[in-house]
Amino acid sequence: MPATFGDMLIKLREQSHPAILDRDAVIADAEKHLTPWLDLIRDLVNYGTNLIVRCVNSTERKTKDKVILAILLRQAVAMLDGVEVLLSKGSTHAANLQMRVCLKRTCT
Repeated sequence: MPATFGDMLIKLREQSHPAILDRDAVIADAEKHLTPWLDLIRDLVNYGTNLIVRCVNSTERKTKDKVILAILLRQAVAMLDGVEVLLSKGSTHAANLQMRVCLKRTCT
C-alpha cells in the first residue's frame, strides 16, 4: 500500500484527444472571431465598475440606494465580466447561460 497520498496519484497524465478537445484551437478561434465583442464587453464592465462608484457617491446613501446600486448593479457588472471570461476561453454555451441570467436580472 502506498505510504502517502502523493504516491497514489497518477504520475503520467493523459492528454486529451485533439480531434475531440483542442483547447488551444478553441481559444485561438475565440480570439479570432470574438475580439471586437470581447473588447466591447470589457469596456462595458470597466465603465460599469466606475459607474457604480459615481452613482453611490452621488446618492443620499439610503437603504434603497445601497441595495440597487451597490448590490444589484455590482452583480450585473460581475455577471457581464463572467460572460467575457467564458467567451474568451471559448465556452460559448456557458456564456449564453450567464448572459441570459444577467439580462433577466437587469431587465426585470
